[in-house]
Order: sequence, then structure tokens, then C-alpha cells
Amino acid sequence: MQIMNYEPYNFTMKYNEYDKNKFYDFKHRTLKYEDLINIIKNLKYIYKKYKKLSNLFFVIDKEINTVNAIIRFNNFFFKQDKNNYRLKRHITSPINNSACKRMNLFLRWMVRKNNPDLGLWTHIPVNKLLCSLDVHSTKTAIKLKLITKKP
Repeated sequence: MQIMNYEPYNFTMKYNEYDKNKFYDFKHRTLKYEDLINIIKNLKYIYKKYKKLSNLFFVIDKEINTVNAIIRFNNFFFKQDKNNYRLKRHITSPINNSACKRMNLFLRWMVRKNNPDLGLWTHIPVNKLLCSLDVHSTKTAIKLKLITKKP
């Protein structure tokens, strides 16, 4: 955030190849410097073409949940960067049998109005959100007797 002068949208929209050096020392548990640069480039493409990130997430009337919305977003996100396999590990799709835990959490934060969620996106019904279960959350849910067996 500091590198982006606490204005990530403006930074993304003005991003150019010279800016990538600002992130050279970027470190995260799972993301590399190159991943962050590619995320910024892909988001810039999305914002130029679709104006808002929320315009890529929509649930068609007959859809029972957000699975197809995540697939559509993923297709748009990688439209310019189809073969970025490193980044596809972070921004996953249900097509690849992923639980899409990060994406589902992101949608929860953006849609639900309860604290700590932001509730900024009102175009997605709350009852369409999913709670993805990975290995760890499944074990916890079984231990807490929220579910009786693995789905």
C-alpha cells in the first residue's frame, strides 16, 4: 500500500513498466514479485475494459450460487495472460476442481454487510455465496460437529 501511495486503484490505472522496480523487494508468503506485477497488469486491463471489478461478478437469475460468477471472473482475469500458471495457483477456478477459498472469502467480504465484511456489492444476493471447504476447514467443521462427514 505504501508503494502505491495508499491509492491502489490510481496506481494500477497509471501503472507502467517503470513502476515494476518499486516492487522488486516485495515479499509475501506465497506471492512473488512477478505475481504481483501480473496481478496489477491484469487488474488494469479489467478496469479499462469493465470500469469496475464488481462488473465481472454477477449471478444470473437461474444460478444457485456464485460458482459461475467466479468462472466468468477467472476467464476475464486471464484473458490477456492465459498461460500464467504461477498466478493461476493464487487465482483459482472451479473448473480446475478448486474450492476457490480466497475468491469465496473475497466475495463474502464484498457482499455481506455484517462486520468485518464490507457489504459494498449489493448486486449479489447473500444467499448465493458459498463457504468453501478445504482440507483444514473440513477437519475443523467435522471436529465442531457442523458437518458429519467429508462432502
